[in-house]
Amino acid sequence: APAAPAVPPRPAHETAYAELERLLSSGLLDKGRLKEFYIGLTEILRRYLAARFGVDTFERTTFEILEALRLVRLPVRGMTATAEFFGACDMVKFARHVPPSEETRATVERAYRLIDETREQDRPAQRPEGAVAGGIR
Repeated sequence: APAAPAVPPRPAHETAYAELERLLSSGLLDKGRLKEFYIGLTEILRRYLAARFGVDTFERTTFEILEALRLVRLPVRGMTATAEFFGACDMVKFARHVPPSEETRATVERAYRLIDETREQDRPAQRPEGAVAGGIR
């Protein structure tokens, strides 16, 4: 029997959007598990950046990730969005910052914006309707 044609891999931005939706619906924020939520958020963006740009993001600091992205010539706008996103997450993960819900909502929006601005341009965005940090109160 002939082999079935290979299915093209799912674009990195679509995978990241789906992972963000799962994280937002996980209930971590409702349970007050902010640090765990922010760790999940950064892991999603680390996987996205690794898949999208082919850079190693795991076991690296924010500075090292930014340096790797600079070497692959990520545009300034993407670099700024990345620095702002990881900086906000690092404050919660390492400096014991407890952000108000508005700040968490803004950080999730930064994640979506970073993906929106750096996704592959030859494919249309498949950002889910209402995916604007809708799960955050």
